[in-house]
Amino acid sequence: MGELELKARRAWRRTTLLALIGAVVGAVIGGLLATTESGAVAVLTVVGFGASVGGLAGTFSILATTIGMSTAMQTTTAGLSPAGKRMVTQAIKTGSPIQPPESDLALRAREHARLLSTYQPLALAQFLLLYVGIAGIQFPRLADEDVFGSAFTRFLCAALLITALIMTPILLRAVRRSRRYLHAATVVASPVPRA
Repeated sequence: MGELELKARRAWRRTTLLALIGAVVGAVIGGLLATTESGAVAVLTVVGFGASVGGLAGTFSILATTIGMSTAMQTTTAGLSPAGKRMVTQAIKTGSPIQPPESDLALRAREHARLLSTYQPLALAQFLLLYVGIAGIQFPRLADEDVFGSAFTRFLCAALLITALIMTPILLRAVRRSRRYLHAATVVASPVPRA
């Protein structure tokens, strides 16, 4: 396991802890603010503040790691021609290793796929936590008497939900592609034992 994989594991643990702490703190703040509200609004306030603080805490916790990893990913294709970058991207998308396996382009593609398979799950988590953080603060307004404010909140929450439902499978497919390429490239690059 490489250094970036260890950083990613630490980021997962840190983010989980901070998101849970943020959710509890947010729920307590929401509970303090909702003491004068009716039942549904009070519940939405507690849940909304918990989701918002937890989501944003998790987002900012994972942000430094994803920025560092995106910088590392850019170095794997630095200096390549546009055609070389396209070749690396296409090879990872299709899962067919670049030949010969010991060439510079094949080594760069394998490293790029390794970084992608570590980075993309973190980016997906950051994306989802950010959306939970943005939508969470809107929850109390879902039961608002103000028609315009309530309609805007419903539209915003629906837009965030639809975007998350569309983007999550796309990002998960990209993770599977990079892992499939990494596995195929590792198998091709490993020496075949002689009988």
